[in-house]
Amino acid sequence: LGGVDRIVVQHKLPFADWTLVSMTPYDMAASRVHAIFRSNFAFQVGFVILFLIILIGLLRQFTKPILRLVQIATHIEAGNLSVRSQIKGADEFVKLGRSFDHMLDSIEAMVKQITYEQEMKRRAELAMLQAQIHPHFLFNILNAIRLKIMLRGDREHAALISALTRLQIGRAS
Repeated sequence: LGGVDRIVVQHKLPFADWTLVSMTPYDMAASRVHAIFRSNFAFQVGFVILFLIILIGLLRQFTKPILRLVQIATHIEAGNLSVRSQIKGADEFVKLGRSFDHMLDSIEAMVKQITYEQEMKRRAELAMLQAQIHPHFLFNILNAIRLKIMLRGDREHAALISALTRLQIGRAS
């Protein structure tokens, strides 16, 4: 109509013998459809971005305790047994973190116990060594005194010290 392409829509009215006719230029109708498509596409992109942000936030919340436990395990591997997870909440990760902390407490207590026992063992070995050295030292001293007394010609006192030395050897064995 008039050199312009138009879209014709007609509707017959049921109560009269009339027909409603609407003629819209094709370019105007197409631009409206494109505008609706663009706004619909923008909304969809916006919702996808919002969904991804929420998804990433939730994933971080769920993986944060696991990452904390991995971090703790790395510290333990490096030899630091004093670190604890201190994960808060009420899910399985909290239970796992508490078990991890309890295990670390047990390991730390065992290390302290072993260190204490090793120290006691070292002290006992040192005391045993001193107990072995002491009689030999005493034996050598008594023998040196006996030899000096013999060199002076006092055989009676030398024999007395020799008997004392034999008595000391009997006690040591």
